[in-house]
Amino acid sequence: MRLASLLLILLSGDGAALGQLRVFESSGNVMLRRSDGVVEALTHTGLDSMPWLACDGTALLFARAAPEDHFRTTIRIMDPRSRRETVLLAGPIVHKGKQVRSLGQSALDVTGQTLYVMANTSVTSGALYAIDLQSMAAKYITDASSFEVIRQGDHTGDLLVYKRKTSVPGTIYYVYWLYSPSGRDLGIAGPDRLDVRPLTRCAGEPSAK
Repeated sequence: MRLASLLLILLSGDGAALGQLRVFESSGNVMLRRSDGVVEALTHTGLDSMPWLACDGTALLFARAAPEDHFRTTIRIMDPRSRRETVLLAGPIVHKGKQVRSLGQSALDVTGQTLYVMANTSVTSGALYAIDLQSMAAKYITDASSFEVIRQGDHTGDLLVYKRKTSVPGTIYYVYWLYSPSGRDLGIAGPDRLDVRPLTRCAGEPSAK
């Protein structure tokens, strides 16, 4: 079965019926918190981390480490309703001529056709890649410590990237930066230019407590 067809099966249906959901990791398992406060485990491997949930609740992404090597991870996709899951990206990602087998944070773009994923190149930083889910071609976006997809407003679909920078005197600092889905540098984000951090939440989603 082609990956695109499998994604259609996993993502089809009415996600609105799931209501306000939250996902988080606990002891290597992906947990789901419903709007009524009930919490349940979606996975039970002790090897899972970095969960991400689509706004309509139909697609859950997470990283799963290999039992024999926790630095080798795959990105998996699950339908939270049926608990059906499959490998979305097995890796490795080739970055600067080296195979990176440690895959971390991931998210789908607003169309569901592109996977954004972090290739963990060091303990504190990594390389952000866009994976075309039709061809599985990988495109380097930028170095990053973390990222989020902007889900509402004028910058819907753009990427909010938390980056490590070095000032002229050599001081290291971190800043939020905007990139287009194609990797075009859109400049700094934040109080000095444009505060888009609230726009990474789904429409109608309350601020984190």
